[in-house]
Amino acid sequence: MGTGTTTVPPEVLKWEPTVRKYAQEFGVEPYVPLMLSLIMQESGGRLLDVMQSAEGAFNTNYPKIQNGITDPDYSIWAGVQEFKHSITIANVQSPSDINRIKLALQTYNFGPGFLNYINSNGGEYTLELAKSFALKMANGRTQCGFRSPFCYGDYSYVEKVLKYYQTSEIAGGGAVGDKFFQKVMAEAIKYKGYKYVFGGASPTASFDCSGLTQWTFRTAGVQLDRTAQMQWNQTKRISAEEAKPGDLVFFHGTYNSGTYITHVGIYQGNMQMYHAGDPLDYADLNKPYWQQHLAGFGRVQ
Repeated sequence: MGTGTTTVPPEVLKWEPTVRKYAQEFGVEPYVPLMLSLIMQESGGRLLDVMQSAEGAFNTNYPKIQNGITDPDYSIWAGVQEFKHSITIANVQSPSDINRIKLALQTYNFGPGFLNYINSNGGEYTLELAKSFALKMANGRTQCGFRSPFCYGDYSYVEKVLKYYQTSEIAGGGAVGDKFFQKVMAEAIKYKGYKYVFGGASPTASFDCSGLTQWTFRTAGVQLDRTAQMQWNQTKRISAEEAKPGDLVFFHGTYNSGTYITHVGIYQGNMQMYHAGDPLDYADLNKPYWQQHLAGFGRVQ
């Protein structure tokens, strides 16, 4: 079975305990990262109707209009059940069953009628089928602002949610994992935009690359050594194919430090990292500069 991870800001992560509480109650706890990704798209964590579940079947206490729910706890209670219904009828097998997850997410947005439409048109989610369903449900209306001519729901909902979500097979051993990665990134994202400071290893001083990884991993219960070279020495070598969110990614030759390893970042999945650049931010490992200096990946044991 696979697992999933999410990279969302503190405004969304603050709802994680409530989401997890109801996910446990309704038997969908492995999907908490996916639901947090969904919340990021639905409300950014900033609206009272956190999961935008007012118009769903499980809301019986508030008006069935957009943002009709004014109690965040109730929104999540109803939304988790709506989510469970969507993954159940879409026959999602695990948090890494991405093809069925796509169908479940679009069903969450469009309603269960979309699943019937898909089953009548080959049984597999595609963006084109989402568009054609939107056209059908809009009863010929094709003018609705930037979404024209698809004037029902959000046909691009799947793509918008999944940009915050990564899947992987469960690793044997090591510190990497769903909850660990979320703890690390919940701390790391607080400092997005901070200036790079050589020798920095705390929020008051800001961070250099290994200072950031040491500080954030410590909040998740893992003690890393202080320099990028020492962290390289401390971790187990893994391939790019084996690397999972929460692993470390290392570089050489980024400056003259007298050591082989000169830079380190937190791997996000999908060849992305979060690191102490200038400023602290995400970076695309496919870019030529990072490819030129890539030394490899490491996993804390």
